[in-house]
Amino acid sequence: MAESREFATAASESSTAYALYAMRAAAHATRNLQLLDQVIACVARRQLAPESLQQSLAAIARTRAPSLEREANLAAARFVAGLMSSAPLPVESTEQVAGVDPSAIDESLERLGRDVHARASAALATYQSRIDSVAAGEISPDDSRRAVRKDYTRGVSRELVRVSQLWFDLLGDLDHIRSRFTEEYLLDALRRASPIGFDGDQVELTGRLSTRASTIVTLENTRPEPVTLRCAVRDIRRADAVGPAFVPAIVLTPTEVVLDVDRVANIGVSLQLDETIYDADVRYIGAFEISRDGAPRIDIPLTITPMASSLA
Repeated sequence: MAESREFATAASESSTAYALYAMRAAAHATRNLQLLDQVIACVARRQLAPESLQQSLAAIARTRAPSLEREANLAAARFVAGLMSSAPLPVESTEQVAGVDPSAIDESLERLGRDVHARASAALATYQSRIDSVAAGEISPDDSRRAVRKDYTRGVSRELVRVSQLWFDLLGDLDHIRSRFTEEYLLDALRRASPIGFDGDQVELTGRLSTRASTIVTLENTRPEPVTLRCAVRDIRRADAVGPAFVPAIVLTPTEVVLDVDRVANIGVSLQLDETIYDADVRYIGAFEISRDGAPRIDIPLTITPMASSLA
């Protein structure tokens, strides 16, 4: 029963290590996907040329690759050092083996090898002492077997937890490095995006925080037959690419119009500049979408510029 409890506890702690790794990896993936969605949207709206993605990747790789490589090497060295420091059974010492010095990885591993050799020698001496005690009649063979089995169970369960934590720590470190590289690459790409480059004019909403900003968009039917136009605003983001994209609470009045030939219609566009959502004097960019039956969608650049609520 005691052995079962030892291994059950080890399995539970190993599962916890995996859960923590998976949770952190999911958070990194969510952040990267948010940025990737913004990049794809910018490319689709012709704010961002595909060539600039390659430029961003080359720039980040050139400036960040050496440091990221060093971090990956250090993570691998910590993992190897952890495996090497596995305590030979039945050593009871809880003394921690010295870690890896980032500035001297090779020397650290050499020192670790010497420490592990010393611990192995101590473990063999413990085994030999027990054998000598049995031979001298100081303890019975059954007592010796029970002691060895107890040490083995406790040691294996302890090592199961430690090695699983080492493994998930390594995966977590590598995922963090990959995620940070991806995030920096996508942010650099977004910084190259420009709100200029759509078809048509520009829709601008400007006003002080805690007030409602409004404007009018005039649509004209230049086709030789009546047309139905549908308007929408989807994700916007800060022009400096800080933070995730989000859907603004823009009110369109109306959202759909039917225009006869050579007729025009006015679409009201308004937005409450909520100070809990928008930052003062920061430009937000997106697109005002116009869909037409049987024709490509038209994207008009949308900019939102909240200003400080007072001049003070």
